Amino acid sequence: MIFRLKSNDYRETTSLPPSMQVQGLECSRRLWLLFHHYRINEELRSSEKTWALKNHLDDIWKHDWRFEIRLPSGSRIDAWIPGEQVLIEFKTEQPHAKHLYQVWMMQEELQELAVAGMEFQLWYPMEWKEQALNLAQQLQLHAAENPAGLMAIAAEAPDRDFFLRRERDTAIMLADLEKEKPPPPKEIDSSPCRNCLYLEFCHS
Repeated sequence: MIFRLKSNDYRETTSLPPSMQVQGLECSRRLWLLFHHYRINEELRSSEKTWALKNHLDDIWKHDWRFEIRLPSGSRIDAWIPGEQVLIEFKTEQPHAKHLYQVWMMQEELQELAVAGMEFQLWYPMEWKEQALNLAQQLQLHAAENPAGLMAIAAEAPDRDFFLRRERDTAIMLADLEKEKPPPPKEIDSSPCRNCLYLEFCHS
């Protein structure tokens, strides 16, 4: 089941919120469908899972936290710990480099707003411990179980080519989004398609 959003705040912009842009890293067709108002109800369930992960934390961990910090781009940072200058993104799916791209883009936006000295962390359920450790090792980042009982990856400074790739990818994505028809589907047995909620839109 799908529903169609009534409006899209990003149509007149020259950039995309990080949370949307990472969709295009895996599949430009999926991004087109999402951008043009189509969202699948399972995506809302994913948001509910994220909320459940937040509620896993005892009050002692979150009594002075701030949740759902909205950035000018439209993206929302899941949580902010003011006393430690730590920003947190909760993830319930398997750890992936796109999660780091998302927080690096948020970090860049904060720097443009003259907000410095913030540390981003990605927090995952313990079921993804091995995958989180592997991802962190590949990108030479620190990962460990935190006192809250979740796996945390410290999203330190991005690799040197990130910003060049991001600018190139953004230009390509925006050009695709201006077209009346979505980009062609990928091969049905490709990795993005096997787990994609939009599969029936492409291979029915």
